[in-house]
Amino acid sequence: MPAAGLFAFPAAVREQERELGSAYYYNSYVYSSDMAKGFAVPDIPGRSPLLPFRAAASMPNRPGSTPCKSMYVTCRRTMCSTPTCWGGRMRKLLVWTHVVSSTTWMCMALALFAVVGYASAAVGEQRRHAFEIAHLLDVEVLQFAATTAAFTGLMLSGLTPWGYFRHWWVLLKFGITLIQLYVGIFVLSPNLHPDGSAALTRVGALLMASALACQVWLSVAKPGGRTPWASAGRLPTAPPWAFAACLAVPFADYALGEFLLGQSIPLMSLLLVVCYPVARRIAGSSRRRKAVAAR
Repeated sequence: MPAAGLFAFPAAVREQERELGSAYYYNSYVYSSDMAKGFAVPDIPGRSPLLPFRAAASMPNRPGSTPCKSMYVTCRRTMCSTPTCWGGRMRKLLVWTHVVSSTTWMCMALALFAVVGYASAAVGEQRRHAFEIAHLLDVEVLQFAATTAAFTGLMLSGLTPWGYFRHWWVLLKFGITLIQLYVGIFVLSPNLHPDGSAALTRVGALLMASALACQVWLSVAKPGGRTPWASAGRLPTAPPWAFAACLAVPFADYALGEFLLGQSIPLMSLLLVVCYPVARRIAGSSRRRKAVAAR
Protein backbone atom coordinates (compact mmCIF):
# COMPACT_ATOMS: atom_id res chain seq x y z
CA MET A 1 0.00 0.00 0.00
CA PRO A 2 1.23 3.51 -0.70
CA ALA A 3 3.10 5.08 2.18
CA ALA A 4 2.00 8.68 1.58
CA GLY A 5 -1.52 9.65 2.57
CA LEU A 6 -4.39 7.58 3.93
CA PHE A 7 -6.64 6.41 1.10
CA ALA A 8 -10.39 6.27 1.52
CA PHE A 9 -12.84 3.56 0.52
CA PRO A 10 -14.95 3.95 -2.65
CA ALA A 11 -17.95 6.25 -2.34
CA ALA A 12 -20.48 3.47 -1.68
CA VAL A 13 -18.40 2.06 1.15
CA ARG A 14 -17.77 5.50 2.64
CA GLU A 15 -21.53 6.09 2.66
CA GLN A 16 -22.11 2.81 4.47
CA GLU A 17 -19.45 3.75 7.02
CA ARG A 18 -21.22 7.01 7.76
CA GLU A 19 -24.43 5.09 8.40
CA LEU A 20 -22.87 2.42 10.63
CA GLY A 21 -20.27 4.51 12.48
CA SER A 22 -16.65 3.81 13.24
CA ALA A 23 -17.41 0.24 14.39
CA TYR A 24 -17.92 -0.57 10.72
CA TYR A 25 -14.19 -0.47 10.14
CA TYR A 26 -13.74 -3.42 12.45
CA ASN A 27 -16.33 -5.46 10.59
CA SER A 28 -15.46 -4.27 7.10
CA TYR A 29 -15.85 -5.59 3.60
CA VAL A 30 -12.41 -5.42 1.97
CA TYR A 31 -11.81 -6.60 -1.58
CA SER A 32 -8.57 -7.61 -3.21
CA SER A 33 -9.31 -5.31 -6.15
CA ASP A 34 -9.65 -2.39 -3.71
CA MET A 35 -6.33 -3.29 -2.05
CA ALA A 36 -4.67 -3.42 -5.46
CA LYS A 37 -5.85 0.15 -6.06
CA GLY A 38 -4.32 1.27 -2.77
CA PHE A 39 -7.43 1.50 -0.59
CA ALA A 40 -6.72 0.97 3.09
CA VAL A 41 -8.79 0.66 6.22
CA PRO A 42 -8.37 3.99 8.07
CA ASP A 43 -6.59 4.03 11.41
CA ILE A 44 -8.78 4.52 14.51
CA PRO A 45 -6.94 5.73 17.63
CA GLY A 46 -7.11 3.38 20.59
CA ARG A 47 -8.05 0.34 18.53
CA SER A 48 -6.00 -2.70 17.63
CA PRO A 49 -4.10 -2.32 14.34
CA LEU A 50 -5.26 -5.76 13.17
CA LEU A 51 -8.59 -5.50 11.40
CA PRO A 52 -10.39 -8.84 10.86
CA PHE A 53 -12.14 -9.40 7.54
CA ARG A 54 -15.62 -10.89 7.38
CA ALA A 55 -15.92 -14.38 6.02
CA ALA A 56 -15.99 -14.53 2.24
CA ALA A 57 -19.48 -16.04 2.28
CA SER A 58 -20.91 -12.99 4.02
CA MET A 59 -19.43 -10.48 1.59
CA PRO A 60 -21.89 -8.86 -0.83
CA ASN A 61 -21.42 -9.40 -4.54
CA ARG A 62 -19.99 -6.46 -6.41
CA PRO A 63 -19.03 -6.48 -10.09
CA GLY A 64 -15.31 -6.78 -10.68
CA SER A 65 -14.43 -7.58 -7.08
CA THR A 66 -13.22 -10.78 -5.47
CA PRO A 67 -12.95 -11.30 -1.70
CA CYS A 68 -9.47 -10.90 -0.34
CA LYS A 69 -8.23 -14.24 1.03
CA SER A 70 -6.07 -12.69 3.75
CA MET A 71 -7.41 -12.78 7.31
CA TYR A 72 -5.87 -9.55 8.57
CA VAL A 73 -4.68 -6.20 7.30
CA THR A 74 -2.54 -3.78 9.26
CA CYS A 75 -3.05 -0.05 8.98
CA ARG A 76 -0.47 2.11 7.24
CA ARG A 77 0.49 3.91 10.47
CA THR A 78 1.26 0.61 12.21
CA MET A 79 3.29 -0.85 9.34
CA CYS A 80 1.19 -2.78 6.85
CA SER A 81 1.93 -6.49 6.86
CA THR A 82 1.46 -6.97 3.11
CA PRO A 83 4.59 -8.05 1.19
CA THR A 84 4.66 -4.81 -0.83
CA CYS A 85 4.54 -2.49 2.19
CA TRP A 86 7.57 -0.20 2.18
CA GLY A 87 7.12 0.74 5.83
CA GLY A 88 7.08 -2.89 6.96
CA ARG A 89 10.23 -3.62 4.99
CA MET A 90 12.06 -0.62 6.43
CA ARG A 91 11.12 -1.63 9.97
CA LYS A 92 12.29 -5.21 9.44
CA LEU A 93 15.51 -3.97 7.90
CA LEU A 94 16.17 -1.77 10.93
CA VAL A 95 15.52 -4.76 13.22
CA TRP A 96 17.91 -6.83 11.10
CA THR A 97 20.57 -4.11 11.40
CA HIS A 98 20.11 -4.09 15.17
CA VAL A 99 20.46 -7.87 15.42
CA VAL A 100 23.54 -8.02 13.17
CA SER A 101 25.33 -5.15 14.92
CA SER A 102 24.53 -6.59 18.37
CA THR A 103 25.84 -10.00 17.33
CA THR A 104 29.00 -8.39 15.96
CA TRP A 105 29.43 -6.48 19.23
CA MET A 106 29.21 -9.69 21.26
CA CYS A 107 31.59 -11.57 18.95
CA MET A 108 34.17 -8.76 19.12
CA ALA A 109 33.94 -8.73 22.94
CA LEU A 110 34.66 -12.46 22.98
CA ALA A 111 37.49 -11.94 20.49
CA LEU A 112 39.03 -9.31 22.78
CA PHE A 113 38.73 -11.75 25.69
CA ALA A 114 40.68 -14.36 23.72
CA VAL A 115 43.30 -12.02 22.21
CA VAL A 116 44.05 -10.24 25.51
CA GLY A 117 44.29 -13.64 27.21
CA TYR A 118 46.93 -14.67 24.68
CA ALA A 119 48.71 -11.32 25.06
CA SER A 120 48.87 -11.61 28.84
CA ALA A 121 50.81 -14.89 28.53
CA ALA A 122 53.07 -13.71 25.69
CA VAL A 123 56.32 -11.76 25.99
CA GLY A 124 58.28 -9.32 23.88
CA GLU A 125 57.16 -8.67 20.34
CA GLN A 126 54.37 -11.25 20.50
CA ARG A 127 52.79 -9.42 23.42
CA ARG A 128 53.02 -6.08 21.63
CA HIS A 129 51.56 -7.46 18.40
CA ALA A 130 48.71 -9.16 20.26
CA PHE A 131 47.70 -5.90 21.91
CA GLU A 132 47.93 -4.13 18.54
CA ILE A 133 45.45 -6.66 17.13
CA ALA A 134 43.15 -6.15 20.12
CA HIS A 135 43.29 -2.38 19.67
CA LEU A 136 42.56 -2.77 15.94
CA LEU A 137 39.50 -4.93 16.63
CA ASP A 138 38.27 -2.42 19.19
CA VAL A 139 38.70 0.70 17.06
CA GLU A 140 37.75 -0.64 13.63
CA VAL A 141 34.94 -3.09 14.44
CA LEU A 142 33.72 -3.16 18.05
CA GLN A 143 33.17 0.57 18.47
CA PHE A 144 31.12 0.91 15.28
CA ALA A 145 29.11 -2.24 16.05
CA ALA A 146 28.43 -1.05 19.60
CA THR A 147 27.25 2.43 18.64
CA THR A 148 25.14 1.03 15.78
CA ALA A 149 23.51 -1.57 18.04
CA ALA A 150 22.79 1.00 20.75
CA PHE A 151 21.44 3.55 18.25
CA THR A 152 19.19 1.14 16.36
CA GLY A 153 17.87 -0.36 19.60
CA LEU A 154 16.98 3.04 21.04
CA MET A 155 15.37 4.20 17.80
CA LEU A 156 13.34 0.99 17.45
CA SER A 157 11.93 1.74 20.90
CA GLY A 158 11.19 5.33 19.96
CA LEU A 159 9.75 4.66 16.50
CA THR A 160 7.40 1.86 17.55
CA PRO A 161 4.61 1.52 20.16
CA TRP A 162 7.06 -0.12 22.61
CA GLY A 163 8.34 3.29 23.69
CA TYR A 164 11.33 4.02 25.91
CA PHE A 165 9.91 3.58 29.42
CA ARG A 166 6.59 1.78 28.90
CA HIS A 167 7.84 -1.81 29.33
CA TRP A 168 10.28 -3.26 31.86
CA TRP A 169 12.22 -5.33 29.35
CA VAL A 170 12.90 -2.28 27.17
CA LEU A 171 13.96 -0.28 30.23
CA LEU A 172 16.30 -3.06 31.35
CA LYS A 173 17.90 -3.26 27.91
CA PHE A 174 18.36 0.50 27.95
CA GLY A 175 20.15 0.37 31.32
CA ILE A 176 22.36 -2.56 30.32
CA THR A 177 23.32 -0.80 27.08
CA LEU A 178 24.44 2.31 28.96
CA ILE A 179 26.57 0.19 31.33
CA GLN A 180 28.13 -1.65 28.39
CA LEU A 181 29.04 1.59 26.63
CA TYR A 182 30.58 2.89 29.86
CA VAL A 183 32.65 -0.30 30.28
CA GLY A 184 33.82 -0.14 26.67
CA ILE A 185 34.85 3.52 26.81
CA PHE A 186 36.39 3.72 30.28
CA VAL A 187 37.57 0.15 30.98
CA LEU A 188 38.35 -1.78 27.79
CA SER A 189 39.78 0.83 25.41
CA PRO A 190 42.22 2.48 27.88
CA ASN A 191 43.76 -0.91 28.79
CA LEU A 192 44.39 -2.29 25.30
CA HIS A 193 48.16 -1.80 25.44
CA PRO A 194 51.06 -3.79 26.93
CA ASP A 195 51.12 -1.72 30.11
CA GLY A 196 47.38 -1.97 30.71
CA SER A 197 45.56 -4.35 33.03
CA ALA A 198 45.00 -7.53 31.05
CA ALA A 199 42.92 -9.10 33.82
CA LEU A 200 40.58 -6.12 34.03
CA THR A 201 40.22 -6.06 30.24
CA ARG A 202 39.35 -9.77 30.08
CA VAL A 203 36.78 -9.47 32.87
CA GLY A 204 35.23 -6.42 31.20
CA ALA A 205 35.06 -8.13 27.79
CA LEU A 206 33.49 -11.26 29.27
CA LEU A 207 30.90 -9.24 31.21
CA MET A 208 30.08 -7.27 28.06
CA ALA A 209 29.47 -10.45 26.04
CA SER A 210 27.36 -11.91 28.87
CA ALA A 211 25.28 -8.73 29.07
CA LEU A 212 24.59 -8.91 25.34
CA ALA A 213 23.45 -12.51 25.72
CA CYS A 214 21.14 -11.34 28.54
CA GLN A 215 19.69 -8.70 26.24
CA VAL A 216 18.91 -11.36 23.65
CA TRP A 217 16.89 -13.22 26.29
CA LEU A 218 15.07 -10.01 27.25
CA SER A 219 14.15 -9.39 23.61
CA VAL A 220 12.76 -12.90 23.23
CA ALA A 221 11.00 -13.36 26.59
CA LYS A 222 9.92 -9.72 27.13
CA PRO A 223 9.44 -10.20 30.91
CA GLY A 224 7.93 -7.80 33.41
CA GLY A 225 4.99 -6.34 31.54
CA ARG A 226 4.28 -2.60 31.52
CA THR A 227 5.85 -0.09 33.87
CA PRO A 228 3.61 1.71 36.39
CA TRP A 229 4.08 5.07 34.68
CA ALA A 230 3.18 3.83 31.18
CA SER A 231 0.34 5.88 29.72
CA ALA A 232 -2.84 4.18 28.57
CA GLY A 233 -3.41 3.43 24.93
CA ARG A 234 -1.06 2.55 22.11
CA LEU A 235 1.64 4.87 20.83
CA PRO A 236 1.65 5.46 17.06
CA THR A 237 4.33 3.95 14.86
CA ALA A 238 6.57 6.35 13.00
CA PRO A 239 6.21 6.73 9.21
CA PRO A 240 8.36 4.59 6.89
CA TRP A 241 10.78 7.41 6.05
CA ALA A 242 11.82 7.59 9.74
CA PHE A 243 12.96 3.94 9.70
CA ALA A 244 14.80 4.52 6.41
CA ALA A 245 16.56 7.57 7.87
CA CYS A 246 17.69 5.59 10.92
CA LEU A 247 19.21 2.99 8.60
CA ALA A 248 21.34 5.66 6.94
CA VAL A 249 22.54 7.43 10.11
CA PRO A 250 25.21 4.87 11.28
CA PHE A 251 26.79 4.80 7.84
CA ALA A 252 26.73 8.59 7.65
CA ASP A 253 28.48 8.68 11.03
CA TYR A 254 31.11 6.23 9.79
CA ALA A 255 31.76 8.25 6.63
CA LEU A 256 31.92 11.47 8.65
CA GLY A 257 34.46 9.99 11.04
CA GLU A 258 36.61 8.37 8.36
CA PHE A 259 36.80 11.22 5.84
CA LEU A 260 36.27 14.41 7.84
CA LEU A 261 36.91 14.00 11.57
CA GLY A 262 39.69 11.42 11.38
CA GLN A 263 38.15 9.23 14.09
CA SER A 264 34.88 7.39 14.61
CA ILE A 265 32.44 9.59 16.53
CA PRO A 266 28.68 8.75 16.47
CA LEU A 267 27.78 12.43 16.25
CA MET A 268 24.59 12.14 14.20
CA SER A 269 23.41 9.08 16.12
CA LEU A 270 23.83 10.88 19.45
CA LEU A 271 22.05 13.98 18.16
CA LEU A 272 19.09 11.97 16.89
CA VAL A 273 18.83 9.83 20.03
CA VAL A 274 18.71 12.97 22.20
CA CYS A 275 16.40 15.08 20.02
CA TYR A 276 13.87 12.49 18.84
CA PRO A 277 12.31 11.69 22.27
CA VAL A 278 11.76 15.43 22.83
CA ALA A 279 10.14 15.83 19.41
CA ARG A 280 7.99 12.73 20.00
CA ARG A 281 6.79 14.02 23.36
CA ILE A 282 5.88 17.41 21.86
CA ALA A 283 4.00 15.73 19.02
CA GLY A 284 2.15 13.48 21.49
CA SER A 285 1.11 16.44 23.62
CA SER A 286 -0.15 18.21 20.50
CA ARG A 287 -2.22 15.17 19.48
CA ARG A 288 -3.75 14.93 22.95
CA ARG A 289 -4.68 18.60 22.95
CA LYS A 290 -6.34 18.24 19.57
CA ALA A 291 -8.24 15.15 20.74
CA VAL A 292 -9.50 17.00 23.81
CA ALA A 293 -10.51 20.03 21.74
CA ALA A 294 -12.39 17.83 19.28
CA ARG A 295 -14.61 16.32 22.00
